[in-house]
Amino acid sequence: MSRIIGNHMVDLIKHFKLDFDLLTYVPVTKTVLFERGFDHMKLISRVVQKELKCDSYKTLKAVKETDQVFAQNREKAVLGKFKLIKNVHDKNILLIDDICTTGNTLKECVKILKLGGANEIKTVVFALKKEGK
Repeated sequence: MSRIIGNHMVDLIKHFKLDFDLLTYVPVTKTVLFERGFDHMKLISRVVQKELKCDSYKTLKAVKETDQVFAQNREKAVLGKFKLIKNVHDKNILLIDDICTTGNTLKECVKILKLGGANEIKTVVFALKKEGK
């Protein structure tokens, strides 16, 4: 599945001619990693990195456990969830994630990357949640 999603993202990146210095991804929490045994976004980012022959690093770490699916206020639930673990100063970043439900996770990650000195941050997701669903 990671190959299918990763290759779809590669197609989008090429189609829109996205230019960036560094590929990174939204990481899973420790609980999700323990339950699944793998970080699906890390696997997807490896596919994208290999196909595009680009630099890719884990720049963010999930430091707060949240269950956003059941949270009353998803925006508040994600606040403080991530911390920066790699230098991104003066980098143009492509941030990838599997699903964008409300955009709050991506916004929080972008905020942390910007605070770390990143120049420009572009995002690519595999799927978007339809309004009202």
